[in-house]
Amino acid sequence: MISFSRMTSARENAFTLVELLVVVSLVVIITGAVIPNFTGFTKNQKVKQAQEMVKSDLRTAQNRILTGVGVTTGNNLAYWGIKFTAGNSRYHLVSCTDSACATVLNDQTSESLSSDVQIKNSATVIFDIFGNAVTAEDSSQIVRVGNTSNSITKCIEINYVGLIKKAVCP
Repeated sequence: MISFSRMTSARENAFTLVELLVVVSLVVIITGAVIPNFTGFTKNQKVKQAQEMVKSDLRTAQNRILTGVGVTTGNNLAYWGIKFTAGNSRYHLVSCTDSACATVLNDQTSESLSSDVQIKNSATVIFDIFGNAVTAEDSSQIVRVGNTSNSITKCIEINYVGLIKKAVCP
């Protein structure tokens, strides 16, 4: 018996131009939808990173006063804090002799936030020798960080007993 098998040509196994155009069009559409979402994701992550950095530095200031860092006989150091300026991407860790931090003994460090992120409100957060935040009784201070285009803002709350936490922005 002779088997007659049909010979397939290369033309029958290839993709047509229309099929290729459909696939390329779908890839372009999907890529176009993903890129804006990824950009928003990276902006959000930069602001979250800045929020965590500020929280960490607030805890550093609180720990410095609790452990007595910088306290020497005669310098009257009684407070550590951080000064924030609205619209600035830098803030300063300071040691002070008074609760208003009017007399700064030492501007310890100046920290910078990542690019496109800035402080949204001016505030001075001061901790006393017990680690409490110097604010009115039963009140809190809010520090806002956000991107420069104002589309994303995250908040940090410091209550009068010194608890530092993420907060919903009012």
